[in-house]
Amino acid sequence: KKRCSTPDSSKSVVVGTMLRASRAERSPYLLGSQYLHKSIILVFLVEDQVCIGMVLNLPSARAVDVTLTDMVSLKSDNVPLPLRFGGEHVIEGKTRIMWLHNNQKLRDEKIGTPMGDSGIWQCSESDAVRAIKSRFAEPRDFLAVTGVTVWTSNDGGIEEDLELGRFEIIPKDKVSAVWNSLLDQSVLTLESLDQNLSHSKRSWALGAANGSSDKKEPKPIRGIGEGFDEEDDSYVFKSNTNVGELSDMAWRCWVGASLLGQSKLD
Repeated sequence: KKRCSTPDSSKSVVVGTMLRASRAERSPYLLGSQYLHKSIILVFLVEDQVCIGMVLNLPSARAVDVTLTDMVSLKSDNVPLPLRFGGEHVIEGKTRIMWLHNNQKLRDEKIGTPMGDSGIWQCSESDAVRAIKSRFAEPRDFLAVTGVTVWTSNDGGIEEDLELGRFEIIPKDKVSAVWNSLLDQSVLTLESLDQNLSHSKRSWALGAANGSSDKKEPKPIRGIGEGFDEEDDSYVFKSNTNVGELSDMAWRCWVGASLLGQSKLD
């Protein structure tokens, strides 16, 4: 297996590694690449100079319709699967939509190919549709993702992001819980926006390593008023807005504008 290794040899990225974005109170993605804030990423290609993954927890407003036909009544229904935003890049010559599953029955039937030893498999759309119509699986067993996120050695690569805490590796024993939480997301609409983001946050939180915590101790409001501390960077300068909350707000605005086409949100 090819690996992208960090100075700590216990931390390495291979095909099938699941990552989650920084837990830092001041998000590294506050001012740019906001879609990476609290992201869950699955790595599917590791080469000497490049590492490629896809964001899993950002459903878009686009859907992939799977048609199911009742064999008794012969009635057909379209089941919409959210098409997920995987990143800002595309790979020329590759299928634009990647289909993923983490289903033991489908693994037993050899539907697709394994992504390392993560338990997650990649398959074709025709494989997925055939499995659904054969009742081996339900539509919600699959994630459909378009777009990729790329790290290259020229910009420090994933190794630097891990070393600086911009990302961390999700332990293998947490992968199934994270995956199952992702299945609760739906096609993005104005009505489903906040619920989808709540599921994104929950999936991200479930990926924390044992013994670590994303919970912050409550702090008094120190951004404004008497006793204002200019050295305290946990609040936006001269305000009572926590920078963690601001990062979540920026993330929500990015999703609304970029994936929903809503430049203004309540």
